[in-house]
Amino acid sequence: TQKEQFEPALTELRMIPLDAEEYENALILQVRILRFLERTDQAVELLEKAVQDPETRSPDMYVMLAALYQLQDRTDLGRSTFDRAMLAFPDNEDLLYEYGIFLDTAGRRDEAVSIMEELIRRQPEHGEALNYVGYTWADKSINLDRALEYIEKAVRLKPDNGYIMDSLGWVYYRLGRNQEALEALLQAVRLSPDDPTIWEHLGDVYLALGRDDEALENYRKSIGMLGEDSEAGSALEKKVKLLENRKPK
Repeated sequence: TQKEQFEPALTELRMIPLDAEEYENALILQVRILRFLERTDQAVELLEKAVQDPETRSPDMYVMLAALYQLQDRTDLGRSTFDRAMLAFPDNEDLLYEYGIFLDTAGRRDEAVSIMEELIRRQPEHGEALNYVGYTWADKSINLDRALEYIEKAVRLKPDNGYIMDSLGWVYYRLGRNQEALEALLQAVRLSPDDPTIWEHLGDVYLALGRDDEALENYRKSIGMLGEDSEAGSALEKKVKLLENRKPK
């Protein structure tokens, strides 16, 4: 595979028997090769066959299969794949989290929040799920007190996670607690300096504090990471131009 000799690699991988310790890793590598070769239908067929066998199937196989269906714009099949996965592995909480992320990427955020809330009910210390729900509420400016409670708990569980610290800054901003938002977001960019969303959030807080020059500086950093031609970068560029135009000449 490393030498890009993909057909011989697939031939070798197919020879690994179902009862071998390396079987699951071999199957996953086959799927990755087939995706790279744009033979997605074959990858789907391979995984569908694998998840039929109770002796060999795993949660990760279902997650990969759902992702392939999503890649093919067959979101409903992806959802039904997660339904099958949770019947096969009813106590696997990682599946619930992956299902929530799947729904989010499919644009079904309200349903994703419901799945994440179910995960929190089962596992109250799941930092990523707490962060997802809290940030989603903050982004919509709803349930802000509960959003803060969830995110503060997530920060306690994962204090070195820049994305969760960004969520804390964002909910402070939505609550109008801009100085606290600034402190949280400055810490977030130290932890995750390559995330353009955090730099944009920091710009929004500087703008709310009346520090326009610093807001512009952070917006430009975000655009530099996104690229002006990207949808998000283009939208942010418009924000920058509006801010530049209101500055005194």
